[in-house]
Amino acid sequence: MDLAAAVHVVEAGVIAFMCRARGCTPVHTLGWMLITLLIGYGGMHGLKVQTRRRDQATAKLRASKAS
Repeated sequence: MDLAAAVHVVEAGVIAFMCRARGCTPVHTLGWMLITLLIGYGGMHGLKVQTRRRDQATAKLRASKAS
């Protein structure tokens, strides 16, 4: 296994921990792991962006229900 492949495997492991911390479903976790295995850090960045948008939308929805 060359170094690049090893790095992608480590990144996929990191994604698994990130998904668990952010409350992703097992199906989404596997999807993000596959994306990360294929494209590397771009998958990690995509997860961060998507979960940030989800959290902002949830906060906005809760604020509108509270008022």
